[in-house]
This record gives sequence, C-alpha cells and structure tokens, in this order.
Amino acid sequence: SSNPFTTRTIHSGSGGVNVFGLSQALKLGNHISLGFSSGYLFGQIRDVSVFGFPDSTNYMFVEDDKSVLIRGFQHRAGALFSFGKDSAKHTFGLSYGFHSVVRAGQNRLVRTLEARTLQNNLQNLYTIDTVLDVETGMNKISMPASFGLGYQFRFRRLFSLGLDYRKQLWGNYAAFFNPGIKLSDRTDYGVTLTLNPMDEKSVRQKRMRMPIRIGGVMSETQNAFIGTGGQRIIKEQRAFVGFGIPISRRYFDNRVLRSIVHFQVDYISRGENLNGLAREQYLVFSLSMNLGDIWFQRRKFD
Repeated sequence: SSNPFTTRTIHSGSGGVNVFGLSQALKLGNHISLGFSSGYLFGQIRDVSVFGFPDSTNYMFVEDDKSVLIRGFQHRAGALFSFGKDSAKHTFGLSYGFHSVVRAGQNRLVRTLEARTLQNNLQNLYTIDTVLDVETGMNKISMPASFGLGYQFRFRRLFSLGLDYRKQLWGNYAAFFNPGIKLSDRTDYGVTLTLNPMDEKSVRQKRMRMPIRIGGVMSETQNAFIGTGGQRIIKEQRAFVGFGIPISRRYFDNRVLRSIVHFQVDYISRGENLNGLAREQYLVFSLSMNLGDIWFQRRKFD
C-alpha cells in the first residue's frame, strides 16, 4: 500500500521585452499611405518555479530559477489604401513584421531547499544542494514573422467600424533555452467601434469631440496542450474600452495643433479550467499620447 502526500507547485514571473523605435510614414496622393518602423529590442524575462513535498519530518522544495536576456531588432512595414468620400470612406490595410539579429542569453539556477522548524515554531529555508548552475553566452534565436489585414468603414465624423486579422508564425520559432518546444501559429480576429473617429475638429464645432473606442479580440494562441483528448489550442479573449482627451495649442501664426491623451482598459481571459489547465484573467490599464507639435522652426516677430 502507499500513503499519498500533498505536493505544492508555485510559479511566478517578472520582467518583459521593451522596444525603442522610430517610425516614418509617407502619403502618396489621396489614396495610398506607406509606413515603416524599426526598433531595438531589449529586456529580461524571469520565471521561478517551486515544487514542494514532505520529506520525513521536514518539508523539501526544488526551486528552478530561469532568467533570459534578449537583444535584437524588430521591423514593421505597412500600407493603407483609402477610397470613397467624406460621407462614407473605406480603408484597406496590410502589414508585415519581422526580426533581425535577435540574440539571447540564459542564467539558470536549480536548488533543493529544506524548511526547518526553529525553537520558536518559526520556519526557515536552508539550501541543501545546488543541482544546476548554468550561465550561457548570447546566442542567436529565431523570432516569428507576422502579417495582418484590416478593413475600416467610416461614416462621416460619427463613427468608424474596423475589422482586423493577424497571424504570427510561431511554428518557425527556435531558441536554445527551449529545446524541442513545439508552438502553433497564433491567429487574432478583432473588431473595433470608434465614436468620433476624426482627430481634428469640424469648422462648425468649437471643440474637438472626445473619441471613444469599444472592441474585442478573439485569439488562438501559439500555446498548445496535449492531453488524453489530443492537442488543444489555448484560446484567448480580450475586450477593451477607451477614450481620448484632446489638448489644443495655438501658435504665433494662428495655427492650432492638437495632441490627444488616450486611456484604455482591457479585460483578458486566457485558457479554461479543463484537463488540469488554469484559466488566467487580467485587467490591463494603458496610457498613450499622440503629440502634435512644430519642431525646428524659427519664431517670427512682427
């Protein structure tokens, strides 16, 4: 016979990947716009997993601490094609993204720990053994390319409705610190309704109206779970609502430029409580700005 015992597994993560980039857009006539952006990737991602189990009179832990440092470049290119009149305008868009010279390094420390009870009934953790201590140099990794398609219909200055499709080719991903990992391509379907979509005021209005955005995204993520029922793709749902606050500034030559401060709240649900999987739920608050300004112009005086 066997006596079952309780085990405990804890996961925690921190860090992220940042992008510092520049963008450039060019308008060709009244119907075509082209854009390109390039950015430098830098950041660190840390993941700590702790597995606990009873051992005789004490409690033992195995701690796996992994940290990945990432450096590289990210590039995006896109085009917009607009047709129609001011009363009803149709816009089609496409985009393509890729990475170059992406390198990563990993630090990994695996230890066995023991929880001992002191005389005052307090517990303290002691390191018993270091199982693994590895620090790799920077090595090349491959990141997924992506492409997207979009359509937007705008009715006058009242509202716009946008549809988006995006695919990330995670099936081509390969990294030395995740050997043998198999990911699926990620697919996103989105819809966005914007009230007061114009970023400038009408001549008949005293002030620019506040833009309001409502939308949602349905995703089939790159993560797959293989269980008794076969492979199951982890799905994700996102709903968001946001608004913008216009800020006007009048210049010496009587021109008015407007900046907009955008606020947005996202609710994200990922996965499901089936076959031992966990359902993740997030609330994300974001703040962004579109700045309108004049640079490198000499001020004139009467």
